[in-house]
Amino acid sequence: TFTLTVAAELKIAQVSRDSTGVLLRWNTLPGGQYQLEYKDQLQAVEWTPIGEPQPATDTFLEATDTSSLPEQRFYRIRLLSN
Repeated sequence: TFTLTVAAELKIAQVSRDSTGVLLRWNTLPGGQYQLEYKDQLQAVEWTPIGEPQPATDTFLEATDTSSLPEQRFYRIRLLSN
């Protein structure tokens, strides 16, 4: 026997910017570990993590990028485990 879990695609649901930085909010599966990452140039090979991986206890997580922000920045969310 096995269990198959079908979930909504992982996507960033909200992005907002204020004086403290950029807030990102994304959908999750409870029990998963998620890592927010960025890079400033799309062609760059490496992504840089923002903070530590976050455990999901509900259907959404959020994090704020408080670093000094360039003119543009690209973000992604990685599901590390579930």
